[in-house]
Amino acid sequence: MKRVSALSQEQVSDLEVENFVYHIIKSAEKKPIYLTEVRLANSRQEDFFKRIISKTGFGTQYSFVDTERSVLATETKRAFSNPQKDFLSVSKNLALSFLSHHTGGNTSDGVFIVSLVTVPVDGGRYPLLAMLKLDYSPVMRQKLLRGGDVARVELEEVLEALSEQESSVQKKAIIDLGEKFDWDALAVERHKTGQKLDSEDATSEYFRRFLGVALKETNSTYSKQIVKHCHRWAKQYEGDLDDVTPSEVRHKAVSLLDAYEGSTLNYAEIKSRICTHSDPAQARIMGDSFDVYMNAESLQGISFSPKPRSIDTTDRKGEWQLDGGITVTWTGERNPNVLKKEKQPDGSYLVTIKAVNLLET
Repeated sequence: MKRVSALSQEQVSDLEVENFVYHIIKSAEKKPIYLTEVRLANSRQEDFFKRIISKTGFGTQYSFVDTERSVLATETKRAFSNPQKDFLSVSKNLALSFLSHHTGGNTSDGVFIVSLVTVPVDGGRYPLLAMLKLDYSPVMRQKLLRGGDVARVELEEVLEALSEQESSVQKKAIIDLGEKFDWDALAVERHKTGQKLDSEDATSEYFRRFLGVALKETNSTYSKQIVKHCHRWAKQYEGDLDDVTPSEVRHKAVSLLDAYEGSTLNYAEIKSRICTHSDPAQARIMGDSFDVYMNAESLQGISFSPKPRSIDTTDRKGEWQLDGGITVTWTGERNPNVLKKEKQPDGSYLVTIKAVNLLET
């Protein structure tokens, strides 16, 4: 399902790179190798970096934890105030700070890019700071050797090569210190996209420490958190769920988000939908446990406008794996009139599926 960008489509398309430099990161070194200038050889390279920075506009939104004490915020202010004078020194300080947050060689060799960019806002150009970490991608370079009628090739491995492939981008972020956007940072990490966007799992802890940010609560993040934590609560609940599985609790949460799309969903409605039981006493016990869990996750009492399109398709599917290699899969909340399971006295299950049509292949 399509996800809305934090930057508008016009801003993503009309992003311009104003200043650009990178510094070399070595996992075994305590300091980067600082460069004073990086010249891009052609427009293809320019378009590559511009495209990568622009796609950060789809990143997860964050807010600064403490703007006054944030190294990143302080350095970004310097870069914005006097880019001609301070941009290079700011980029060096940020590269050093980034490397210092990676201990024990837990980062790969590559380059740390810092760039000042502008996007159109209210008829003018608005500045943002972009940062990218690109990993080196070893490549094979061929050397053609000729001798009379004989031609042969020697292959040389180039270890410290930069690839114009998006898969080489390990981390990227855009920083805003103004008032035009309701976020301070957008961030994306490799292998942390899709379902992980707008969640606590969207970026690694040490990347968030470097940025000095915390996840910004939005309708999209709340939607994902409710689905995840309803499922987690059900998995750890030691009481009686009235023969409902944790996965079915998750599907209840997803169905609730679907039903309330475009309106406001509050905590009481979530609790009443999730904590149901044929025995009212057991329902109250479930509700008390639910309150304790959700309070610990800072979700008790929330009210938001659900964004069900933020929910990954895998969270919308239910699955039973049966004997004999049989798997039953369905989408959405299970309808017990169509699909049900009944535990038998001998411990086995009777699974009943009612279908209007059956296609045999």
